[in-house]
Amino acid sequence: MRPRHLAPPLLYAGIRFALAAFPALLFAGRPGVPWRWVAGVAATIGVGQFGFLLVGM
Repeated sequence: MRPRHLAPPLLYAGIRFALAAFPALLFAGRPGVPWRWVAGVAATIGVGQFGFLLVGM
């Protein structure tokens, strides 16, 4: 019997990445590239990696 989840695993991955990235925004300086590039890389690496990890488990 499979457990029921309250939300899809990819949502959990996005929330986990956002919570992990928030302290980095406080301590790191502004990057030298546009924010859309930063958001694109973060979504691809962070949410993609953790999302596929959670789906695979």
